[in-house]
Amino acid sequence: YNVILYIIIGIIFNSWELTEYGNSTPTAQQKTDYDINNSVQILIPNADLTYKAKWTTTDTTLTVVYWLEKANTEGYGYWGSRQITAHSNTVVNGDTYKDYSEIADTLDSYEKMYSYYSHADTNVTVEGDGSTVVNVYYNRNRYTLKFYYAMSSESGTGTTYYVIGGSTYRFGA
Repeated sequence: YNVILYIIIGIIFNSWELTEYGNSTPTAQQKTDYDINNSVQILIPNADLTYKAKWTTTDTTLTVVYWLEKANTEGYGYWGSRQITAHSNTVVNGDTYKDYSEIADTLDSYEKMYSYYSHADTNVTVEGDGSTVVNVYYNRNRYTLKFYYAMSSESGTGTTYYVIGGSTYRFGA
């Protein structure tokens, strides 16, 4: 017989399950008779036995990295990070971690006040070795600065304003 045992980081081997007796699904009695989890020895039948390894996930860590839109150029700059406990081999979405309150003390209050959640990584599988990174992105609020030219009417009944320039900027620029 051949036994191949795989080691998967972040997942613990739990037990063997008899999944096939000969070419058939095993009966409850066959599963008991050929249970190799608690027996030192079993009587080998005149049939092929197929076992499936059963695994249990373990807790591991993942890193959530926060990115803030750059003020004067395109793209994002590093804003902070934190470690999160998660089950290995599960799928997570970054929007779950958009609350940055755990690292708020390390962030500039001006940047926190004038930014908003934009997007995050989705469908990220948590690796058992702690190497998983989930990115969460924040954009800066924008403001528009306009320059007006005012002209009084000839009759003196009012003033007309004309926009003569202006631009939209990101806060912090």
